[in-house]
Amino acid sequence: MSAMRRRNESDYEGVEQMPQPEHYSSTCPVISFVQMLAAFSWLFLIVFAGPICWVLILYVTIFTRLYWLALLYLCWMWLDRKTPHRGGRRIEWVRKLKWWTYYRDYFPLQFMKTSDLDAGRNYLFCIIPHGVLCCGGFGCFATDAFNLSREFPGIQFISVTLNMNMFMPLVRDFLMALGKTADSEEILK
Repeated sequence: MSAMRRRNESDYEGVEQMPQPEHYSSTCPVISFVQMLAAFSWLFLIVFAGPICWVLILYVTIFTRLYWLALLYLCWMWLDRKTPHRGGRRIEWVRKLKWWTYYRDYFPLQFMKTSDLDAGRNYLFCIIPHGVLCCGGFGCFATDAFNLSREFPGIQFISVTLNMNMFMPLVRDFLMALGKTADSEEILK
């Protein structure tokens, strides 16, 4: 069995210290806190909001007199189930909220325009690495934090998400307001 010893500063001599991310060096703690809240709200939306909304819908349906409201919303979800596969229901003011600039500045994300794009053509942007928590892709294309609508007039950016996200009550409507659609063959045509 090997003996464990405490590390001291001499163990790290000659090792460069990693630079701290820019978002921690803000001179205003209030702005830093708001940026952190914006990033957390997105994480909360992706990871926790869907299950919480299902529990809330079930609770309202079973234990309150507002069960009719929950059932009405569930009927709406069923009747509206094809909308995410047809381009969603984009709401521009939701995409342009100041909140998303705080989200953008937390990481910090950057978008560099290298050329103009012809608005008469379709483009497919692939985000690598991708996955459930794709911060850069969300900040650039699901929000208008970079004013892409002004930088590329006539081009509508559509962000695609997993189809299962469109089965989460309330979350699906928020995602569609951001311009997200379900991943399906129909939307790519």
